[in-house]
Amino acid sequence: MPELKSLPPEFALLKRIGNYLTEYFQDSFKPQVARTTDLYEFLRHKEDMRAQFPTPKDFGRFLKKMHLNYESVMKQFINYKVIDTNPDFLQWFFYPSARTMIRETTDKNQNLAKTLIDKNQLKLNKKIYPAANGEFVRSLEELHIYNALLSEKDFSVYYERPLIAGGEERFPDFTILNRKTDTVFYWEHFGLSEKKKYMENMAEKIAWYQSIGISKIEDGGRFIATIFVNEHHFVELVDTMIAKMKEIVIPSGFIRDVK
Repeated sequence: MPELKSLPPEFALLKRIGNYLTEYFQDSFKPQVARTTDLYEFLRHKEDMRAQFPTPKDFGRFLKKMHLNYESVMKQFINYKVIDTNPDFLQWFFYPSARTMIRETTDKNQNLAKTLIDKNQLKLNKKIYPAANGEFVRSLEELHIYNALLSEKDFSVYYERPLIAGGEERFPDFTILNRKTDTVFYWEHFGLSEKKKYMENMAEKIAWYQSIGISKIEDGGRFIATIFVNEHHFVELVDTMIAKMKEIVIPSGFIRDVK
């Protein structure tokens, strides 16, 4: 199994656990849900996992830490649900991957959101996938995100709308205004890459949003960062992020032209 050396170590470890979880569910006689004890019993027979987690408690502590601090990232590597009514005793349920993303725009994709197609020419020649509103994006993952956003009638959505803040001009992948709450969100999507420069660019982008006072959506903020790892987790994550954008209310009041 190749080591993703350019990923942060804890994320790379999540990726390996996710790969082993897929291997676990390849046994057709196993139930299609696993508990922590089931998964650990399987992982402890893997030399690299045994070295990382000598005891079930070590494994449980790692899962809890990643869930509490990096839930959106963790759900891209591992398909799971957790019952946390008792914070001292989390109940974990792990599932096999299943869902797939939409690979092309069809008549079934709804164009309900308000959009204003930007005439920005940034890397125009690489935008080859048409979304439901007729605007082109450059990757299948962006296409899935865009079409999901366009299906929301209370959203106004920009693709690569310029954002000037902190003395810099940036181009977020998506700028979304929830017109019901007057809250603006910025969404950056990253493919899974082992290239050092790409990973450094990802880290720099995330740090920049924090530096201008826009915290991540997991903390109740307005910044969304997604990483593509596999289709099931990606599709689930997009749905989760859209649901969160409907819950968070931080009136911004400065994107009037997308209403």
